[in-house]
Amino acid sequence: MMCPKRVVFVALLLVGLTMPAWAETTTVKGELVTVMCYTKNGDKGRGDAHLSCAQKCAKEGYPLAIVTDDGALYKITGTLSADKYDQLQPLLAKTVVATGTTGLEGKLKTIDASSVVEAK
Repeated sequence: MMCPKRVVFVALLLVGLTMPAWAETTTVKGELVTVMCYTKNGDKGRGDAHLSCAQKCAKEGYPLAIVTDDGALYKITGTLSADKYDQLQPLLAKTVVATGTTGLEGKLKTIDASSVVEAK
């Protein structure tokens, strides 16, 4: 029979292992871009001039992200990334506000967004 203290310790350890390294609910505001276009081209991979390329890349399944004013890049994960980000494609190259749980995927910041809407 396992000691009750040991059971609690094992349970806490398992919970800790399933938690992301860094996670908090937050709001992120910035331009919606494709990760590939922005990481490959920098500022030339964003904006209206790059919209047709971003739309093509999104339809091919490249992930979408939000670039904030301070240059932080947040890859969008979760349910809004389904079907090649189909729901979010009309917002490409626009300023958006996303709310969700932030985290890390390697060195890349992520947001498991529960909502992404055009900024007003």
